[in-house]
Amino acid sequence: MRHRWIPAFLRNEDMSGLMRTTSRSESENRYFNRFTNPDLTLVEFIGHFESAMDIQRYTQKKNDHESRYNRPEFRTDWPLEKDAAELFTLNIFYEIQDEIVASIAKCLSVNVEQMGGSEKYFIRDTDVKKWKDSAQFEVYEVFYCSSDTILTCSCRRYELYGLLCRHILYVLRMNNIKEFPREYVLDRWSKSDENVWVDTSAVACDTSSNAAIRAIRRIFEDTVDRLVPFKEKLDLYRLELSDLLAKAEADVPVLMRVNNKDTFCSMLGVTEPERVVIKVPRHSANKGTGSHKRWKNMDELIQNAAESSKKRRTCFVCGKAEGHNSRTCPHKDEINAANKRTKRVTRSSAVNYEE
Repeated sequence: MRHRWIPAFLRNEDMSGLMRTTSRSESENRYFNRFTNPDLTLVEFIGHFESAMDIQRYTQKKNDHESRYNRPEFRTDWPLEKDAAELFTLNIFYEIQDEIVASIAKCLSVNVEQMGGSEKYFIRDTDVKKWKDSAQFEVYEVFYCSSDTILTCSCRRYELYGLLCRHILYVLRMNNIKEFPREYVLDRWSKSDENVWVDTSAVACDTSSNAAIRAIRRIFEDTVDRLVPFKEKLDLYRLELSDLLAKAEADVPVLMRVNNKDTFCSMLGVTEPERVVIKVPRHSANKGTGSHKRWKNMDELIQNAAESSKKRRTCFVCGKAEGHNSRTCPHKDEINAANKRTKRVTRSSAVNYEE
């Protein structure tokens, strides 16, 4: 029984190379949201972030070890399958193994055309139909140049996923190819030393020394795994390592601590400026700043412009064309009070006249 499902974000041979930028960002946000929240301080955030990275590093090293020392179960007697098991990580090898089995069970050569020093193969895939309810199967064209090891297929699986398709593998089997073409082994799928993570955060280390560190760790792990069943040989190996450690301590008595700034500068190939000038922006256009009013769409803007261009009616009370009527007139109280005062003065003048 083989366990083929591992969370894509945590395994060594994850499919992040096949994801779009937005999907990759959403996957990372979902993972880190389990360890962080908006209420954390800066120190707490750094601590939680380091915890999340430690989990990923441990899982990656665990999967690297399993891919390097676990032998998968082979399903064919084709030597190319065994060669692929030595090149690819465990989960990616299972993907290629499925394509190898499908090339034997689902593919059939229809025709072969000679094109100078190359050949064009027409491969029928009985697992893919031309239409949904059709009885005809899809035929793919595979171009093969043996002199330069050029392989292309009309299904474009390698261009999309970075893995050879069953149709190309069928052509390789027809030509009795026993080794997996190295030109089509991407670094992100291989289990070579270049893809092994190296933790050099505790000591000062030049980036050019990473390859030597990977090779030394690979030799150490291989040696320990081979000597585990033999206790006496394992003890001798431990004593030899102790002697080497004592010699290294004598040569380098004080361990140099790492300087993060120098490490980043060496990785990026830049130098840190003596003075950094930060200009405060006059206007910030970040999310959440500025006006919090709802943005109006084009229809609302056109409607507002049309309403503003209409002739406004005149109020019966104040006689102004401000878009209100006699019931909602803001000057109604003042005008009514002025009218009452006028009537009172007029009435008093009439009484005095009569007297």
